[in-house]
Amino acid sequence: MDIIIIASLASKFIGIYALIQSIPLFGTISQLSAFAKEDPSFSFSLVIATVIPALLMASAGVALIIFSNQISRKMLPKDLPQTNVSISTKEIQTIAFSIVGLLMIVLAFPKIVQIIVSIHALKTAGDERRISELIANTWAFATATGIQFIIGVFLFIGSELLSSGWHVIVKRLRYEKNITSA
Repeated sequence: MDIIIIASLASKFIGIYALIQSIPLFGTISQLSAFAKEDPSFSFSLVIATVIPALLMASAGVALIIFSNQISRKMLPKDLPQTNVSISTKEIQTIAFSIVGLLMIVLAFPKIVQIIVSIHALKTAGDERRISELIANTWAFATATGIQFIIGVFLFIGSELLSSGWHVIVKRLRYEKNITSA
């Protein structure tokens, strides 16, 4: 099996996973009706905070499936020959780092949009003391999600560098183990 096909298949799997993960997000829309009845001015923000992340997750899943061949070429080293049939450990590691990075990006992006909309909705709501507590909790979640997104981008873009570094570390550990056991 060609390495590009394996990377493309991995992108498709992540796309399917993203589509499956978007289903519960769409399920929260039904919960909105209860909040919308209590405070109509708050309902529009709630709709945006739940619908947009669900649509983004589903769209990301569809895009990963449709553009999996183009994405797979970005996962692989630039100097990889097109007729490469055998796959080295380093190439598999490069693909694995890219896959993990892509998954982290796909899972973080809808959360980021939801956080932005939620913070805006909280700022326009009433009770200041309760809102300040909620905003503090939201910022903590936003920081964690932002870190997840940045790490995902780094893993996806720097997968070749990380794979090379990992390969050197493993070789070094094996070398040291052989020296100490001899």
